[in-house]
Amino acid sequence: IRHWLPASGEKMRKAPILFHYTNLAEGVTEQRLETDVYVPLA
Repeated sequence: IRHWLPASGEKMRKAPILFHYTNLAEGVTEQRLETDVYVPLA
């Protein structure tokens, strides 16, 4: 986000970034977690 956001021309809204773990289950290692990241834009 640190590099993408300034280059995108977008601005962040004052809200938390949300992380949605799509395969969070017992036995899934941290390295194998798949995560959607939602960045609130103004």
